[in-house]
Amino acid sequence: MTGLIALLADSGPMFRRRDGRAPLWDALAQGLPPRPRAAYVGASNGDEVRYFEVFEAAMAVAHIDSLQHVTATFDDHERCWLDGADLIVLAGGDPDGGWQAMTRRGMNNAIAARAAGGAVLLGISAGAIQLGTPWCSGSLGLVEALVDAHDEAAGWERLRHAVRQGTAGRVGLGLPFGTALVGNPGGPLRPIFGAAVEVHA
Repeated sequence: MTGLIALLADSGPMFRRRDGRAPLWDALAQGLPPRPRAAYVGASNGDEVRYFEVFEAAMAVAHIDSLQHVTATFDDHERCWLDGADLIVLAGGDPDGGWQAMTRRGMNNAIAARAAGGAVLLGISAGAIQLGTPWCSGSLGLVEALVDAHDEAAGWERLRHAVRQGTAGRVGLGLPFGTALVGNPGGPLRPIFGAAVEVHA
């Protein structure tokens, strides 16, 4: 089974429908087994329950009912669940703080292993940043670009600065509100909703 990744600027695309269909989940279904297990990693938002509840509502849209909140505590039960997850959702919030929380107990390595094993990874805002090339925090590096989300009002200046400061050929992807991209790790990403802004040095 081919692993897929999805970059979302915000949680909105998880709920959007078109002609009675849920395009994001239709696109990701090809990378999921018939009865997938989903893990929600809430480290970037401090494991706030209200955001997990948003995830639960999104899973109802996706018709996924086997799910678990994987917290920064990362106890044995959560580790076991993550090790068998078919879909891993990286929450929005603080990308630096979230990454530090994930690395503290080796959760980042477990997520990377599942990505290599074919799991679908979906990053929302800070989670999308963590799927890209490292720049403002550590990351999983599954997207060959620096990623930022919903900074269009500032003209993506934060991302432009990071691209300019990097090595030649670096590319940035800005995700405006409402944008969702899907693709394979290291490969091209296609828009499901909206379009990314490419930033070059």
